[in-house]
Amino acid sequence: MRLRPKQFCPIHRSLSSCGREAIPKASRQRQMGVRRIDDPQHPRGYRELRSNGEMRKLLDRKIVAQNGICGICKEKFTDYSDFVPDHISPGDLGGVWRDDHSRQHPGGSVVAQRREGIELWLKRSRILKIQALKRRQSMASIAQENSLFEIDRELDTLLDEIEEEIESRGEASAELMERFQQFCEAYSEKADRIGRFLRMMEARVQYCRSEASRLQDRARSSERKATQTKYMVMYYLKSREVKKMEGREFTLRIQKNSQDSVRFSDETQVPMRYRTVAARIDGPLWERLIESVPEDLSRPLVASIQDATPSNEAIKQAIQNQIAVPGAEVYRGDHLRVA
Repeated sequence: MRLRPKQFCPIHRSLSSCGREAIPKASRQRQMGVRRIDDPQHPRGYRELRSNGEMRKLLDRKIVAQNGICGICKEKFTDYSDFVPDHISPGDLGGVWRDDHSRQHPGGSVVAQRREGIELWLKRSRILKIQALKRRQSMASIAQENSLFEIDRELDTLLDEIEEEIESRGEASAELMERFQQFCEAYSEKADRIGRFLRMMEARVQYCRSEASRLQDRARSSERKATQTKYMVMYYLKSREVKKMEGREFTLRIQKNSQDSVRFSDETQVPMRYRTVAARIDGPLWERLIESVPEDLSRPLVASIQDATPSNEAIKQAIQNQIAVPGAEVYRGDHLRVA
């Protein structure tokens, strides 16, 4: 026979024996009505999460504080089930960064709103977003289709028309003011487009220069490897006294050069008369040199000039010393800075 659930066992003198062991109940962890979540990104340093009961209490206090009037549509509440809690700064309640604090930051607090008021607010905000999107599209099309000078000329024309209407009617028309606003925004967009274009071109120049330097290094490395490989093959063919080696696609052979080559055992001992000199000489020293040598030497020297670039530093120093430099002047220019 089996013992009943609440029958006392005469053997074990217990109510939970002989197959009637009690199942331990899991202890439930009580949660506070208001929990504080540490948030270093928040100016207050933490956020508050409220339970449904605490939110209801907070909502009741807000209804009394608002005198039973909706925070959006400004209509009086008639039914408790018609309003819901919300924030003055929307996007917090129920979101990832939810904060149920009654004073989350200056200017923001939980307010009571009617459901119809929320729908009206959403509809108005949707209409405002569509209008703002249309204005941005119109502004972007104006900035794209017109040059900077055309936009500036149109702004001058619109200003003249606005002044004429103010003088004749007392105020400018809404269409004219709206078009003027669009061209003002297009002017700013044009400046941003030019700035972005200049930044992109400067980045491209830097990238191309770095790529050119990188490719030059790779070219020198490849040339060095090719030369070393040629010398290795030539050493192999000469050491084996073989004239050529053939493959399926290429034939490698030792061939005499078309002209003689010079090999230096000690380059420092080569006299100066057997050297080609490339020197950079300042203008005054060059003039003194030409004047001091005979004409039969000065002519070859002058003829050997490949490039004579004006020295900016020498010209600036001469102008500073009140010496006129023919064909040159010193001025303080300006440049475009993109900030």
